[in-house]
Amino acid sequence: MIHYSCDRCQKSIDDQALRYVVRMEMHAECEEIDSPTPDESQLEQMQEILADLGEESGEELLEDVFRRHRFDLCDECYKCFKEDPLGAGGFPKIRFSQN
Repeated sequence: MIHYSCDRCQKSIDDQALRYVVRMEMHAECEEIDSPTPDESQLEQMQEILADLGEESGEELLEDVFRRHRFDLCDECYKCFKEDPLGAGGFPKIRFSQN
């Protein structure tokens, strides 16, 4: 038998209880740049970038551009997540003076 627990509050989720599965996928994205032909300075920049990347493993590079997560949530934690999915409510509010 599979045992489930809430990934947010760590509370055990009963077999018969409703649980929510949240899947998140994050990937790096940038706008395409139309460049007809690479000039010499672009090629030099590309060589520098590739030289810097040479020290990182393929897994480390992949982790920088793509991540996938799956979370099990209890009913109570799902309601909190649904109201504030990015957790922005937990950040302190910055108030600027009027001067």
